[in-house]
Amino acid sequence: MNRVNITGRITRDPEVKVTTGGVSVCLFNIACRRTYKNHKGEYDTDFIRCVAYRSSADYLGKYAHKGDLLEISGAVRQYTYDGEDGQRHTGLEVVIDSKGDVGIAARKQAGSYSHAETGDGFDEIAPLDDEIPF
Repeated sequence: MNRVNITGRITRDPEVKVTTGGVSVCLFNIACRRTYKNHKGEYDTDFIRCVAYRSSADYLGKYAHKGDLLEISGAVRQYTYDGEDGQRHTGLEVVIDSKGDVGIAARKQAGSYSHAETGDGFDEIAPLDDEIPF
């Protein structure tokens, strides 16, 4: 079974593009701090590429912003691309099949959005107080 759940902060405002077939696509990265410290006594951060399609892409493009805490579920997919160095590279990304935007939930709590406006229906969880390292 290929299933992953990740919670992290969005590294930049998501942008939605539409394919020639009319499908909305949203590519973005989230930063996830590891739960343990490295040999220097610091927490390392992983930057994970994510992709959402159709209504999930539209939703994230409209309501998600840099720094929001995002909880996603999906499947890991391998992709290849040709780099500027002329070499073929391989990467991994999470294809989102459901989402829970806890960053937006915190803004709803502060009165920035109404529940009817976002329609996410997820529990409201306050964002972490940690600084984003970028």
